[in-house]
Amino acid sequence: MTKESFIRYQSLHNRFILFDWRQKSNIFIEKILSDKNWPVTVRNLCAMNGNLDGVLVLTNYNGQFHVKVFNSNGSDGQVCLNGARCVAHYLYNEGHEGKLALFMGGMVVESKLSPSPAGRPFETISLRRRQGYGAQARSLRASGLNLKPKLNEIIQYINLGRCEGKQTIDTPAGTFAGHVVDVGNPHFIVFEKQTREWLEKNGKYLSKHQNFPDQINIEFVWPDKLEKNKYNVLVYERGCGVTQACSSGAAAITNILFKQNKIKIDKKIILQMMGGSLQTWVTKEKKIALRADKPPAVL
Repeated sequence: MTKESFIRYQSLHNRFILFDWRQKSNIFIEKILSDKNWPVTVRNLCAMNGNLDGVLVLTNYNGQFHVKVFNSNGSDGQVCLNGARCVAHYLYNEGHEGKLALFMGGMVVESKLSPSPAGRPFETISLRRRQGYGAQARSLRASGLNLKPKLNEIIQYINLGRCEGKQTIDTPAGTFAGHVVDVGNPHFIVFEKQTREWLEKNGKYLSKHQNFPDQINIEFVWPDKLEKNKYNVLVYERGCGVTQACSSGAAAITNILFKQNKIKIDKKIILQMMGGSLQTWVTKEKKIALRADKPPAVL
């Protein structure tokens, strides 16, 4: 692949490389993404830029924003709401405000962008673009340098998704009963307390179980002892392993809690992950809403 500039982003400590290819031709994009070496390029970019979680490719088809997601192992991530939040923040810095729609993995992620109220702090936006990776990476001149109201929050909205039933799987690490939920990508949700150390060692046995031929994202979920309407979550992502946060996982958890009548319409809950927390709820329109505890940031 020719040397293309990119921006490094993070949301809830999930870290990404973002390519803005809105001005690239469809022929260029298809040639790059269909190349047999593209997964290797993704793996190298993630490994040599600090073991990042994935690569995001932003394109523009007929005036619509599309985002392709690739896991750190080079596989197709389908949907990544932390990545979508980074893209929304980037587009806000590029001048897009109000509501934003991103097409990702066969679904639409809607975002409501709320700048700080009038009179609140402004910020200087400087998007540091880079080329290459590792010791050879070089910074390009700052772009998009301007002064504008600081982005206060991003609220995301996605369709409720699909519950595919409860499954019990036998693994070398034990037997686990969980709920399979698809919110644009698949999740296996186990309501059980677990530790990061255990998940790092054994998560692969659940994610790669024979019941899930395309692999599956794993969430262990348990109620917080001190705070009502709060749940603790540990995540093992297919293609990445244990990760700091997973907003599509948060959406899947919200889905199953709603289906079980544990939360009602507009009832907000907090999902605490290692990288931060998400406030989620189901709207009157039967969409899942997500608000991260802090906006994304350029690395």
